[in-house]
Amino acid sequence: MNAPEKLTMNKLNQWVKLGAVEDIPPLGARVVKSVHGDIAVFRNADNEIFALLDKCPHQGGPLSQGDRKSTRLNSSHT
Repeated sequence: MNAPEKLTMNKLNQWVKLGAVEDIPPLGARVVKSVHGDIAVFRNADNEIFALLDKCPHQGGPLSQGDRKSTRLNSSHT
């Protein structure tokens, strides 16, 4: 069975392949460059994948470097 793929939308609202889910370790993150800024792609303890702008709304630091606990994300810049 093939591994699920990470996908993202481009500016034309088309899905773009980013890689395999296994490229992100459990409770890990990877950063994807985009024309809109860096996107942090996370894998939580439940193996769910989600993505956010890689910028803390409080301090402006990178969320991808924050502390990931189970299904929560804590910015290292708070």
